[in-house]
Amino acid sequence: MSEEGYLSIPTPDNRFDSFGRDGQTGTYSGTWRTGVAPSIAVITAIALIEEKSPLEVEALYSLIDPDALDTIIGTKTDTDTSVSFSIDGYGVTVDTDSQIVLTKPDREARGNDGGIGDKGDERSLRGHSD
Repeated sequence: MSEEGYLSIPTPDNRFDSFGRDGQTGTYSGTWRTGVAPSIAVITAIALIEEKSPLEVEALYSLIDPDALDTIIGTKTDTDTSVSFSIDGYGVTVDTDSQIVLTKPDREARGNDGGIGDKGDERSLRGHSD
């Protein structure tokens, strides 16, 4: 996206068609690629934001059933469906259009905290590995 205030974040594992941060709201959003399970997209997105391995992200199965999430969101229907939950301090919403939105209330209140996507941050995640 080339919207004003939106920072696109490179995704080295190619699990997302697009992923970035809105500089005004602090909200992260993206579209995961066809064939990527929604549960994997959630863990990958948090790992990208936090600059850590997906293995270091809180276990999704301790919060929700990843298979149920993949079934509900991964199945294309005529009905728009979304699921929202919290993990690792992020509010997460995923939908049947392969969209993910992540917010971190405490980060929004603090403003620039030096994480990936903060205004002026041009670090690349290309060297980040799973």
